[in-house]
Amino acid sequence: MNNSEDLRQSKENDFGVAPVRINEFFSDLRGRLSLIAHASAVEDLLKSSDFEGINKREFLYKPYLVIGDPGIGKTEGVKSSIEKVNRALREEGNPIQFGYKELVLGQKLVGALDGIPVAMEDEQGNIRTIRADELPDEERDGKYGVFFLDEITTADVQQMQPAMSLTDARRSIGSYKLPDGWLVVGAGNGPQWDNFMRLDTAMITRFITYNVYTTYEDWKEYAIERKVNPYILAYLDWKNEAFTNPATEEENMERRENLGTAYAVGRTWISFDLELKRMCVLKTIKEGKTKVPSDYFAVLTLEDFLEAGNKAPLGSSTVQDLVAFVKFRDSIPQDITPDAVLSGKVKTMPENTSAQVTHLLLATVTDELYRRLRQAHDGTTENLKTASDWTDADVQMFANCLNFFLSSAQMEVIVTTLVQSITKIPNLRLLFVDQRLDSASPIWTQVLADRADDLLEIISASEAI
Repeated sequence: MNNSEDLRQSKENDFGVAPVRINEFFSDLRGRLSLIAHASAVEDLLKSSDFEGINKREFLYKPYLVIGDPGIGKTEGVKSSIEKVNRALREEGNPIQFGYKELVLGQKLVGALDGIPVAMEDEQGNIRTIRADELPDEERDGKYGVFFLDEITTADVQQMQPAMSLTDARRSIGSYKLPDGWLVVGAGNGPQWDNFMRLDTAMITRFITYNVYTTYEDWKEYAIERKVNPYILAYLDWKNEAFTNPATEEENMERRENLGTAYAVGRTWISFDLELKRMCVLKTIKEGKTKVPSDYFAVLTLEDFLEAGNKAPLGSSTVQDLVAFVKFRDSIPQDITPDAVLSGKVKTMPENTSAQVTHLLLATVTDELYRRLRQAHDGTTENLKTASDWTDADVQMFANCLNFFLSSAQMEVIVTTLVQSITKIPNLRLLFVDQRLDSASPIWTQVLADRADDLLEIISASEAI
């Protein structure tokens, strides 16, 4: 698929629930957790409005069900959403923090949720009940949290029925009761997957149900947080469709039967990056060195890339295309380095720079910009809440970056520069309305004057804002 509309249309007829991008679900989840954390204020609002008769518990704790392809980031996105909410609550001085517990239903023994009776080794022959450790316990896991029921559509009826009793008004299994402050989120794969078991009407209507798909843009913010190599991100910036690129039929024939299909998706790109890093660390140890090179792509061979791609598994054709893309870095003039751009020594992009080289430069320069800004502000820029919190040196370094890339007449390069900068560096958007940037980057002022509506829409649409 080449764009978001193609992905949306491909899921239209899955099971009667309109498809949405996965970040819409994460945004809704963060909003709900915020409501739970401010329950007293919510209750006061309900009492003072026409909503007075509403069921407060259902209003705050109606469970979610998110259905989507495997590997698109459902689990990790929920965890990341919890982290973001917890961080915001700490900043406002709210003592509530949300925990996380996960239960993989498709891998749980029948009876493990209800409780498996076991004879105690005593003279009375007493019986005690053993339950799954994954069930949240308020004393151990905290008063508030998200209970994530994974593989809900691949579990059989006997595995699923006890779990479903946690989603109704009782929120209990036998003598076990889910802590009051815990929200249930179920997740599973859609009906087009081989391991799909069931998704009946009763299940769908018991939850607030999301039928989700993901795009490269959705995944990229998470990839930046995970420090995925900038060359991988540059490749996907250049070729978005490779983000969800199925392996060829020939590639799958090379793998053993009954192992499923190799294909590129968020999870496999993360696995690929991790495997390359693992290989690089191993090479570093074998060579007796004490520091891993920052550009670990440079020490890896084509065979290393193919091996990592097969393990991930991405598919060899995707990996070969990535390697061919990265080789374009050899055509970058030696004087054009991230340091030279950020220091202002190199002010303009060479004429007729290829799209591949442009994306490689964007990735490496903005990555170095982020590293330097974090270093200058105790490891994070998230605490810079106003434009005045940024130093003059910060502004000048960012201006040098803008001056270099905006010297290109290509609107695509200008747009990508803004998106790269905003999504990668928290709160950097504040500088776009800072008068210091107008002085340090006259070209930005001119570009903004020429394309104000388009560029401001890009800035305001960024999820990093």
